Amino acid sequence: MNTSELLTQVTSPVEIRRHIDWHHQQDIPLLLMCGAGGGHRPARISNFDATNTAIHVVCGGVHDFKQDADISYAVIGTTPKGANFLASGQMWADAGVQDGFKLSLPSCIDVSQSRGSDRCAAPAGHFLHFCALDPHLNDVVCRVQNISRGGLAVEWERCADSPPPEQGSMTDAAILQSSDHRVQLGQLRVAHITSRKGVYSIGLNFENGAPSEFDSLVLDVQRTRNFA
Repeated sequence: MNTSELLTQVTSPVEIRRHIDWHHQQDIPLLLMCGAGGGHRPARISNFDATNTAIHVVCGGVHDFKQDADISYAVIGTTPKGANFLASGQMWADAGVQDGFKLSLPSCIDVSQSRGSDRCAAPAGHFLHFCALDPHLNDVVCRVQNISRGGLAVEWERCADSPPPEQGSMTDAAILQSSDHRVQLGQLRVAHITSRKGVYSIGLNFENGAPSEFDSLVLDVQRTRNFA
């Protein structure tokens, strides 16, 4: 499938500002990529300039950035419904602000048409470890089925000693583990449960935004899938 078929281009300045302002209001960082830092790094929005032509962000780890440099940037954000969006423009150092930068307000953004378009099958060997706080309960380890920036789905084996959580409830603290990653996810909200032969398929969502380490992992998975 042509990935461009999954995107809707937004050119209205009001709508572009709305997408970015949601991150500001929710204190959820954008993922910033530029030629001076390598990779993607969380960038928190501090404010917008008075003319609505620039976004002030704080982003650590951007090295070798000259004060008078004018370079291209790209950011990946999300919407309240879990879709991704991609925006780009020019960036400059924000004089007098440690790790501060100004990003030009994008002239357009590309938005995923649906949540399903950014959900990817999880790579082999990814497991979710639920750590029971009650010492009388068992810890549970589930294989991760698929993954997106808004959450993930796991296979919960049928077991009398460890019944699945109820839909709408919060899980025990969860840790995403693989041979290369170990990410503390905290408690997750149970979005749906589907009973299948021998297992339950359980969809889990973040209540207050995903950790930056999880965002980075998902973006790596998406990039690998898109260009495989």
